[in-house]
Amino acid sequence: MSEGFEQFVKVALEAEDLIVSGNLKFFVRRRTKNRQLQTHGYDVDLVGARRDKLVLASVKSFFGSKGVGEQGFDGIDDPLKSSKEQELYKMFNYPDVQEGIIKEASRQFGYTEDLIELRLYVGRFKNARAQKIITEHLLNPPEGLRPAKVFGIEEIAELVLAVLNKRHISMTQWYRH
Repeated sequence: MSEGFEQFVKVALEAEDLIVSGNLKFFVRRRTKNRQLQTHGYDVDLVGARRDKLVLASVKSFFGSKGVGEQGFDGIDDPLKSSKEQELYKMFNYPDVQEGIIKEASRQFGYTEDLIELRLYVGRFKNARAQKIITEHLLNPPEGLRPAKVFGIEEIAELVLAVLNKRHISMTQWYRH
């Protein structure tokens, strides 16, 4: 199911005239708890490129589950509950990981860091309240983290429908000739 949703999001990104690549791994050096430096690969689900921007997108469908909730995000989660969900959103929770991914993407693709945009695409949120809180949190993140845009299924579907309508009109015109 998630691969199908990624394809759906890919079409939405292409609607912005971005050239889109599937899952890429960015290698980041970070210190472990015992102060050792280790290199880890962090996946970015989709990367969209255009002359004026590079989009690093995390895609979470969560169809058939409880949905994306606040527990996945440091700073808005319940600190009394241990959350393994935060590991799903490393690019948005850990400043050193985020910075490392951005630096590596900049190096690999030749974009300055200010042209790199972070996004989260979600198929299903836990509820409307969670969507609002997560969206606000990622647009105004804690110190040390960059803002990220959040897209729910409604926004994604609008972009995909616009592409389909545009393609339908183009095909209709092609058949008329």
